[in-house]
Parts: sequence; C-alpha cells; structure tokens
Amino acid sequence: MIIASALVGLALIIGSALLDGWWQSVLIELGASVLLLAPLAYIEDFLRRSLGELNATLRSSVVGLSAVRNLLPAGKPRTAIFDELLRAVIDRARDGDFPTTQIRALLDGDSDDRTVALAAMTGNPSLIDGAAVLRSIRRPGSANEQYYALRAASAAWSTQLGTDQQTRILAAIDDDNHRQGWIEGDPHRQEIAARLRAAPPPSVSHRNP
Repeated sequence: MIIASALVGLALIIGSALLDGWWQSVLIELGASVLLLAPLAYIEDFLRRSLGELNATLRSSVVGLSAVRNLLPAGKPRTAIFDELLRAVIDRARDGDFPTTQIRALLDGDSDDRTVALAAMTGNPSLIDGAAVLRSIRRPGSANEQYYALRAASAAWSTQLGTDQQTRILAAIDDDNHRQGWIEGDPHRQEIAARLRAAPPPSVSHRNP
C-alpha cells in the first residue's frame, strides 16, 4: 500500500507534464500530497509494528513466567529460568524500549504481570512507580515479585525515589521481617534490603508517587 501510494503520487506528477494551466497545477499538488503520504504511512506502520513487537516481548515474558511456575517445582532451577526470562526484559528496558503506558498496564495484572513490570523498572529506573514497588514488597503474589520489587527499588533508590518513598519502603521491609520473614529468609532479598538501609538519602526531590 505504501509503495502503491508512492507510485500513484509519482504518476500524477509525471502526468501533469501532459497538461497545461489549472489542471497541471491541480495534478502536481495532488501528486505531491499523495507522495508525501507514503513516508508518513510507512512511519505509522513502522511504529505500529514496533509497538506490537514490544507488547509481544512483555506478554511472552508473562506467559513464560506462568508456564515455568506451573511446570517446575520451587527451587534454584526454576529461579534461574525466571531470571533468564526476565533478563531480556531488563535489557530491552535499559535500551529505553518500553513506554510507561505499557508498564503501567502490567501493574494492573496478576503477580507475573507485575513481576515483568518490576523487571523493566530494574533495567530503566525512569519507569519506576514507587507505589507499585511498595505494594509488591508489602503484599507480593510470589517471592519472585518481591525480589524484583526490591531490585527495582535499589535501581531507582538514589535517582528516582524521594525520602518519603524510601521511608515507606524501609518500613515495609521491617514489617515483612516482623510478620512473614520472607525477606530475612532469602539471602538475595536480605542482601538488597541491607543495601537499601545503608544507602545515603537522596540529594534532590522527586515526584514519583
């Protein structure tokens, strides 16, 4: 369709050479307009396909997490596969591929959706949603979700999270240790929590909720 538009535009401009006066001007303007639409149509198609590809990356990651969770028992092999699946999300996020709207949509989903969103925040701290991170630390649907919430908090701690957010996150970690003990019971999450406690306060104010 894009090629056809370009050919039609060229044909109109070339055909105008056979005419004189008013009709020649009309055909030139019409041909130029159609010719201009061709690259615009190409850009629109490219953006649509790119957005579809990004959505497919996120959705396939969610489906992969769910499938692995259902097929394998909890343990190091399953955790290693989780991390490998989410590494692709982190890398794409680090390249700035995912718009905020896609990440926000995942945060409204289930635990696997939220875990993928948190992994993206880990790769690109500018995507951070402080309220979502706090929720996933306080009330995670899985150990994986809480782990990536802590990683996301760590990645954005000094650049995107303000003092109030940091205080709330540290309080959620302490509350978890007093109640469930999930963070204290896992050396990886415990290490991140200790690093957050030891981190200096932010030097600038931030606007994230």
